[in-house]
Amino acid sequence: MYCRLDQEQASGYWIVHISKRPARLIAERLEDLGEATDNRSVTYFDWGDVFREKAPADITWATKALELQEKPTHSELVSVVSGISKLIAERNIAILAATLNDLLKDPKLRLDVMIAALRGSFPARSQMAQWKELISLARQRVVKLGRNPDSLLRGLT
Repeated sequence: MYCRLDQEQASGYWIVHISKRPARLIAERLEDLGEATDNRSVTYFDWGDVFREKAPADITWATKALELQEKPTHSELVSVVSGISKLIAERNIAILAATLNDLLKDPKLRLDVMIAALRGSFPARSQMAQWKELISLARQRVVKLGRNPDSLLRGLT
């Protein structure tokens, strides 16, 4: 179980528990205490629902992208973009962002694969809080390779 005061909003307590019933009971008990919680709202969250709703994300496309040593073929690039599209369709944006972050930091990632991955992720940019950081990482890599980031990353910002 996990209980914390929401410091950013200072509006309430969050109780996170692996099952709904104990979390709900604790939330109700804290609500009854009123004064002890300074009349802040109490919300409970059931991690069990999250684990039941989401199947494990498939990021095999990312490991395959890192294994590419030579110029990738059309089908290899399509595989990367298809994997990204699948994550977007499944609404696994956090997994996508973390995977892209790891990919962009890996020196083995080829430039053309990096560009394909970013362009494939573009439709989800508004849902990724770290999109600008990802583009910044990509820009640094492109500059480090002696290429023009303005032309290669055009339209991604």
